[in-house]
Amino acid sequence: MNKLNRFSIGLALYLTALCAMAIVAPAQEKLRNALDFDGDDKADFAVNRVANNTWYIRKSSDGALSAVTFGINDYDTLTPGDYDGDGKGDVAIWRYTDRGWYRLNSSNNTVTVLQFGTVGDEPVQRDYDGDGKTDIAVIRRTNGTMTWYVLKSSDNGFYGAQFGANTDFPVPGDYDGDGKFDFAVMRPGATSTAQSYFYLLQSTAGFTVVPWGVGGDFAVPGDYDGDGKTDVAIYRRGATTADALAWYVLRSSGGFTANQFGLTEYDTAVQNDYDGDGKTDLAVWRETEGNYYYLRSLDNVITGGSWGLISDYPIASYDTH
Repeated sequence: MNKLNRFSIGLALYLTALCAMAIVAPAQEKLRNALDFDGDDKADFAVNRVANNTWYIRKSSDGALSAVTFGINDYDTLTPGDYDGDGKGDVAIWRYTDRGWYRLNSSNNTVTVLQFGTVGDEPVQRDYDGDGKTDIAVIRRTNGTMTWYVLKSSDNGFYGAQFGANTDFPVPGDYDGDGKFDFAVMRPGATSTAQSYFYLLQSTAGFTVVPWGVGGDFAVPGDYDGDGKTDVAIYRRGATTADALAWYVLRSSGGFTANQFGLTEYDTAVQNDYDGDGKTDLAVWRETEGNYYYLRSLDNVITGGSWGLISDYPIASYDTH
């Protein structure tokens, strides 16, 4: 093989690798950034303490503690995200009494306040316009329907769309891998054995319906296979308090996975990318211990750490419904 052919093959492999990197980045990276407060490409353990309105963050880069007092727990909903686009999570809340979105920008440590929504709305902040910044967004349940309202960070434009029924659960994600989050809902089955459905309004691939799970399951969207697309996923509680949680993931790359991880009575799902490999890890926060546990997708090893008190709220659970 001559030098030119070797160079051409090497260049082709390099370009292929670059394309693969571009494909796998969007979905998981943006979800991770919302909980990556130190910018090391790993989600950090973080809890909110109701007693003193403080976010406690353990940075994965060096184990250092960050304690930020922000918001009023009686009135606020936690809305983590990367609003300033610097690749780090911003401490943020939505206050229903004044419809104010308050955030502490990690890029310059300044506070930004914007009004958006109305009393009774639910925040669903994600990057819907694909500019690398979390957009302010809410859903509104009226007259049997669900309406989505988004304030785009790219141009401050506003748009709304009716999608879903008022009894559905919002599960936004980048299901088609185009770098933009899609409107999506989970419609639970009427009974514990009845089929549940995911309805996806994808920004590029269009509308689709995916049967997955049954009534009583919890939606835990994430990019579990690392292909740059959000996977339809649920976890199911066991029949007794000592039973394990069952996680079922429909991989967008093909096939499905079923794993047991966590305890039915004591654990809250906090799925994210804690090992930095670009894939969502199965993860729980155990309220009786104040411990995080996650199954590393990197090597399938269970790890975690003590973080928080039993009365705290795990911030990463904002993406579980």
